[in-house]
Amino acid sequence: MRRMIGLGVLAAILMASSGAGSAAYSVASLNGTCLWDTLFYPTSAGIQNDAGPAAVLAPLTFDGAGHLSFTYDINLNGTFSSTANVNGTYTIDATGHGSLSYNSPATGKDLIFDFRISPNGHVLRTIFESYGGEPATPRVGAGVCTFAD
Repeated sequence: MRRMIGLGVLAAILMASSGAGSAAYSVASLNGTCLWDTLFYPTSAGIQNDAGPAAVLAPLTFDGAGHLSFTYDINLNGTFSSTANVNGTYTIDATGHGSLSYNSPATGKDLIFDFRISPNGHVLRTIFESYGGEPATPRVGAGVCTFAD
């Protein structure tokens, strides 16, 4: 009996985490503006190249058709700056897993972030995936982008 209860609990957890019974997502699921707050920490490769920590704050605007735009404020290794009129693209699959990318005006490199959208569609959780196609990113980063209710 105890084993059956344990298996039942495990099955319920797996169904909940797989999104069973939830709506399918698409690029149209992201339409509006969320406030993105993300932190970056240097990797061992980044430390060797003098990369320091960074914090970014940006309102990301998604158009529901795979395009995004934003202005961001950044504190990079203790130096603050702002950059306006940045454009990029995003994709999302039916499970709520996606990526967003843009070309950095500061470095000219393409940055790619992996994300998951929350079941209620109000929050994106992001991680830094790629920096200009280099084999290792100079920083690891994770963030949250929250849509207004």
